[in-house]
Amino acid sequence: MNIITANNIHYKIKDKEILKNISFAIPKGSITSIIGMNGSGKTTLIKLLCGITKPTKGEIVIDNKAVKDYSIKERSQKISIVFQSVDTDFDFSAEQIVLMGRMPYQTLLSSDNAEDFEICKQSMLATGTWHLRNRLINSLSGGEKQRVFIARALCSQTDIIMLDEPVANLDTKHQIEIMRLLRQIQKENNSTILIVLHDLSLAKKYSDYVLALKDGQMRFFDKQENVLTNENIQSLFEINAKIVEDNNVIITE
Repeated sequence: MNIITANNIHYKIKDKEILKNISFAIPKGSITSIIGMNGSGKTTLIKLLCGITKPTKGEIVIDNKAVKDYSIKERSQKISIVFQSVDTDFDFSAEQIVLMGRMPYQTLLSSDNAEDFEICKQSMLATGTWHLRNRLINSLSGGEKQRVFIARALCSQTDIIMLDEPVANLDTKHQIEIMRLLRQIQKENNSTILIVLHDLSLAKKYSDYVLALKDGQMRFFDKQENVLTNENIQSLFEINAKIVEDNNVIITE
């Protein structure tokens, strides 16, 4: 069963086409990595898929309903988003940040109830952040912040989680921790996860599918083993690469 479908998506700013003729269908309960060079349209695609930005042409369907037909509240109950930058101007506690994931289910005058707090706790336990609950968000390390914001996405109990470069600027250890956590969430909750990645080795190890963009066009969308080949990587990134036995992608001269 496909949960996300893009039909002939185009996106233009003034006279510049950012994305053109993008079509694909993502199966429910899978992890899809979105890869491509800087400026290829990865972040724009994520914003289109979650309804933040509207396509110039074409249609995006989430769970058999066009994204444009969802209210903001309905969308927030269906899709959680984690952006690369997780700084906040207000120094909320980690627990307060995670509890914000319950906002789509609340009315204007309602407040967090016992169920909300329990879902928050379970989300923080699942992401290994419960011990950070009383810490101010801006006092946390990059890896700790990312896990807190993933906990917020988990607290929203959405079917779909979209992440825009969540492991950028993290060291190797924390990158692997985040990717393992996402795979755990996908397996335990049958979540559908879309993640923008630059690290091709991580995409190779943790993705079910890979969507590859170049110059605003979709060059490949298939199972990761069919996309992440030496030939395709060379075509996409204009570099020589070699995939070794442990699924690492080695850049060669």
